[in-house]
Amino acid sequence: MLERLKSFDTDAMDVEQMVALSAFGRSVSAEFEQFGDAPEWIAERLTTLRRAIKAAMADKLAAQMKEIDLQLGHLRTKEEVKSSLVAQRATLAAKLQGVGA
Repeated sequence: MLERLKSFDTDAMDVEQMVALSAFGRSVSAEFEQFGDAPEWIAERLTTLRRAIKAAMADKLAAQMKEIDLQLGHLRTKEEVKSSLVAQRATLAAKLQGVGA
């Protein structure tokens, strides 16, 4: 497990694996602290893991929000759809006029 902490590839890991490796790394770091200072590479690898975990979690939440937005879009009334299309058309017409067409 220590070798994996030294040379992991976050692109090849899922969130659960990254969290488990992070927990292991924190444990190893704490144990080193009992005997003195932990090696700098441990802190660097833990920082990399935390960033990757946060990014993966943000991606997951964004995908869930996108799915909810899609479902909400299907629930709009005809009047809401029409109003939205009219607003989009007005925006496009303003942009078209701005480019001199």
